[in-house]
Amino acid sequence: MSKPNIILIMTDQQRFDTISALGADKYITPNLDRLAREGMIFDNCFCVSPTCMPSRAALFNCKYPGRTGVYSNSDSWEHSWVEQLADAGYHCINVGKMHTYPYDVPCGFHQRYVVENKDRRCDRMGLDNKCGRFEDELDKFFYWAGMKKPERKYFAEHFPDYYDAVGCFTWPFEEKFHHDAFVGDMALRVLEHRKTDEPLFLQIGFPGPHPPFDPPQRFIDMYDGVEFSGEIISAEEADRQPKAQRMFRERGHTRGMDGVIWPVDPTPEQMKRMRKNYAANVTMIDEKIGQIMDSLREKGYLEDAIVVFTSDHGECLGDHRLFEKWCMYDCITRIPAIVWGSEKYVKSGARSAELVEQFDVMHTVLEMAGIKLPDDCQSISLGAFNSDIKGRDCVFAEHAVDHVMRGCEFMTMARTKDYKYVHYQNEESEDELYDLVNDPEERVNLYHNDRYHAVRDKMIMRMLDFKCMHHYGVPEIYKECLKNEPPVKL
Repeated sequence: MSKPNIILIMTDQQRFDTISALGADKYITPNLDRLAREGMIFDNCFCVSPTCMPSRAALFNCKYPGRTGVYSNSDSWEHSWVEQLADAGYHCINVGKMHTYPYDVPCGFHQRYVVENKDRRCDRMGLDNKCGRFEDELDKFFYWAGMKKPERKYFAEHFPDYYDAVGCFTWPFEEKFHHDAFVGDMALRVLEHRKTDEPLFLQIGFPGPHPPFDPPQRFIDMYDGVEFSGEIISAEEADRQPKAQRMFRERGHTRGMDGVIWPVDPTPEQMKRMRKNYAANVTMIDEKIGQIMDSLREKGYLEDAIVVFTSDHGECLGDHRLFEKWCMYDCITRIPAIVWGSEKYVKSGARSAELVEQFDVMHTVLEMAGIKLPDDCQSISLGAFNSDIKGRDCVFAEHAVDHVMRGCEFMTMARTKDYKYVHYQNEESEDELYDLVNDPEERVNLYHNDRYHAVRDKMIMRMLDFKCMHHYGVPEIYKECLKNEPPVKL
């Protein structure tokens, strides 16, 4: 059995509604549109954590955070199913952001060209943790060019409107120095110089469209005349949100995050600017994806291949009067997922509305490559990439307190097609319940509404079942008892 080349293209913090072929007609994404038209679209694919490292560790281990032990962006993770691909004869390469910790652990890859966060230095570092500051490939590129990579201090010093810009800046250097351009060009270089005939696993991690929202001017110009919404909910409505969201919002006013100083009262003009710059960054990445697909096609890799496009989580972009992530709204947990492939792997033009967890998609890809995942994996096989897959009746996500989300000890989401329940540990009065059919924007919390007590109780039981089974599971000895029931003695 031949092993397909596997190409996994990931962005950082990209919402589902940012690809034209998926319904976002204001976005300019011709290359992702082609992947979507020729491949399979998952309309209801969800990540299992609303922040980077927990989501990525879950995807690359096919386990929820409760099993990986990676709950926040400061937890260590060093292993993944990439190790099994390498053992099976794959040549495994990472270009760009994986967001392992430490940043440069092998994690199964034969080669890693690490590019990490956009506007901040990576202070903890290395396999021995004695190296001080971590220099990624882009740091080195700037250094050898006699330049210094811009960090948040640079933007504050060089952009007079920094405190009102909601993280929006025009890239101030040559385009080749931009994080997303650099990662795309590095991937092209790797493909140009690769000589082995071994099947390829290539993970390409674009750092964008994560803030700061800093595309080169030519991509911003593509959106001249495109009118993005400047609407935002009232301060009074936002004040009814759970304490965790209120505390995070206040942190944005005083300290900011990733180059974004969040206004107390965002204006429509600020919202439009943020959404325009974000779209421009998505288009920049789309252009690089087109170049990468052309190179893969030219060199014959796509004749027997599976290509997956996805992101680690979404971005609020002002929805719910919030920015960034660290919450369980759909704009964060619902992520783009497109699978493109040779005819024997993927049905062209297929589209599924079934609920799936992001790691279910990769479970299925690995299955097609002949990889058997460990028995303690929590992902499920989708069987095939066509519109007739059977997904889940409920998806879950979880996150623990960290240095940014200080307002709750632990949050857990349970989401069906019709309802979403979010539990805040030891803060039950803050819990959320949304009727997604009648309130898809998740603005009316029904947790304390007497008419929804039966729904609430059912969703609570789903969450408790999840915690019991996925955190603790059933010991193997008891599973064997179920299979081999002894005869009853009368």
